[in-house]
Amino acid sequence: MNRDIVWATWNGDGLEHLRLNDSIDGGFVADSALIAVIDDVAYRIRYRAKVDSTWRTRSIWVDVEDPDGQRRTVALIGDGEGNWTDTAGEPRLDLKDCLDIDIQATPFTNTLPIRRLGLAETQVEPISVVYFAIPSLEVTPMIQRYTGLAADRFLYESMTADFVRELDVDDDRFVKTYPDLFRRVWTTSR
Repeated sequence: MNRDIVWATWNGDGLEHLRLNDSIDGGFVADSALIAVIDDVAYRIRYRAKVDSTWRTRSIWVDVEDPDGQRRTVALIGDGEGNWTDTAGEPRLDLKDCLDIDIQATPFTNTLPIRRLGLAETQVEPISVVYFAIPSLEVTPMIQRYTGLAADRFLYESMTADFVRELDVDDDRFVKTYPDLFRRVWTTSR
């Protein structure tokens, strides 16, 4: 599953390079760098997510740097069963039962529940996610829903906000197009 993927924002003002590598324990490590323009301000964003072989997030680190060099960083550790702690081991009870993550500035985090759920056509699944707002890095729980439309198409719905998109994916279920937000511009397997 070693891959490199590059997504561009729909309007061309941002770019992401994701490097996905197998890990020695059978899971995967996603390491990504993004440039995102939000409200006419360019931000540098990095994240590193460790997922297990069932595509459940086991750790996530997100870093946002503004044009003045000010940084915000959040790191969480998950047990794959919906329990989260910060790096000091303090429980994040507000995130209880969230199995997936959603980082606002990337389509990669949509791949995680799509892979984990393995939805068949017409199958619908509500999920709880740890949502990372960008650029504030406010971390909150969010309810979302995915519906299988075809082998290469899924409906994503935010149950917290009035937001719905049909996502096109490749054979490995990585997002190709996320209308009005992202489009994949390059990919390779290593």
